[in-house]
Amino acid sequence: IFQKQIEMLVYKDAFTGDVLCTEECPVTTVDDFVYEFTGRVSIRSGDSIVPEDDFNGDGFDEVGIDFVLRHKLAPTGKQISSLDEFINTYGKSIVEQVTKAADFGGDEEAFSNQAMSWASGLFEDADRASKIQFYASPNFVEGERGQICLVEFRGEQQVPTLILLKAATVTEEHISLFSFTTALKQTIYEMKCYKDGLNGDILFKTNLPPNLVDDLIYEFTVDFNMEDHLVKQPAVDSYDEFMTAYGVRQFEMVNNKLNKEAFNPESMAFAGKFMTWVLGLFEDEERAKNLEFWCGKSPDGLLCFVEKRGDKQVLMVLKEGFAVFFSSWTVFHMKNTEFYADKSRARGNDRSASSRSARSTAKRCRSSASSRTRPMAVTMKYFDDKLNGDILCTGNCPIKTAEGIILELTVDDKLLSKHLVKKEDITNYDQFMAASNKGGKDLDSKFKTWLKALFANPDRNKNLEFWTGPTPNGQICIVERRGEERVPILMLTKDLTKIEERSNSMMTGPHQPDNLQANTALVSSLSFFARFAQ
Repeated sequence: IFQKQIEMLVYKDAFTGDVLCTEECPVTTVDDFVYEFTGRVSIRSGDSIVPEDDFNGDGFDEVGIDFVLRHKLAPTGKQISSLDEFINTYGKSIVEQVTKAADFGGDEEAFSNQAMSWASGLFEDADRASKIQFYASPNFVEGERGQICLVEFRGEQQVPTLILLKAATVTEEHISLFSFTTALKQTIYEMKCYKDGLNGDILFKTNLPPNLVDDLIYEFTVDFNMEDHLVKQPAVDSYDEFMTAYGVRQFEMVNNKLNKEAFNPESMAFAGKFMTWVLGLFEDEERAKNLEFWCGKSPDGLLCFVEKRGDKQVLMVLKEGFAVFFSSWTVFHMKNTEFYADKSRARGNDRSASSRSARSTAKRCRSSASSRTRPMAVTMKYFDDKLNGDILCTGNCPIKTAEGIILELTVDDKLLSKHLVKKEDITNYDQFMAASNKGGKDLDSKFKTWLKALFANPDRNKNLEFWTGPTPNGQICIVERRGEERVPILMLTKDLTKIEERSNSMMTGPHQPDNLQANTALVSSLSFFARFAQ
């Protein structure tokens, strides 16, 4: 029997017993009064939580801050902007709990004064106060039991920082024992993983070679469970239904990836070749009735055609927008159980090599009794334009509110161009108002005052960009490049933006046209072109 003891310092709420954080997050003590823990944006996949930068797996359950995910902290949803509001909501309760506790050996007045001084520092700066969010542990009861967890986003990179009162926190050394039967042998496997080049989703894994048809379509014999990475899409019965539901959108996305204009000769040749191939599928009734349509679990990706041929299934996908990489893992063969250690995920952020090795092994080893291939439903925030219904942004990044009227999201250039189109003709306030829907009549006076101040600041004005959704008459999104790395901050008008959480498994997905009426002409053009070419 191999055994490994893992020691870790945990920080618990003194009044609820809930674990609020551990030494996995770097911790500092400030003025001997509060603990500050530095967190990271992380991904939870099954029982594993790894930093976003280190994750290269094939599916995930949730994106968030590591200490929030790990200890099931829940946002209260309250926006507290003043010292008095904070004291009445949370401050009085926690000071009373600390000073009335049986083991409190300090001076009540001195502690109260120190707490007031600390809280004043948080709320004397309105900008700093706006970046603070409040989280509750599972057994926290407002005004009665437990301390509230403060999360502040600091610096240009908006690093999440957890703040806990030291007097309301107890530390314990947590010891766990990890053991398993000595391996009889170990085998290293390597497998090709085929990715969607449009959105990065893993579509399937196989080592069988593909067959390339007409330099257009890859065909794979299915020797994998399609539900591992793919979601089945609604069936269609005819070529015209296919064009409306899937075909035009596929052409648009692949064409955009190739950075080509919609009606240039090369694009039309590609469209004609693809649509001619599709037309051939539907003109053969026997083939058409054996077709299924699948896609990855994220929006805006490639469509996979699956055809039943005799006693096997063949998956067909466009050559354009397709990518392949290698994944390797080790299988330890035990007497009764196999444990899988996925090498591609065995990268941690712990401070010591020994603790990193032990913890990564403990987190990533899985019993074969638990499914390694279960499908995962991914929930994601969608930011929709209330004016025209366009999707402006997607993601689970923390939302910050500026001046009570602006939503600020830290994004990247890939995410910007995924849903938005850049406008080059806005350089001042008057041009912004002229370009806005209804000449800016949908914008309230507070927003206009904020916007004038933004344009009047030369240091900020020179770093501004303006983007819109693909459909006319929507809101104009402002992007400000901040810091030396010029990180794009997407600023949306709060009153004109609808925020909604959606599960990708519930979506008809990447193949529904964003604006069906706008694409009617393109459907007709491509359909005619395909029939003519055939």
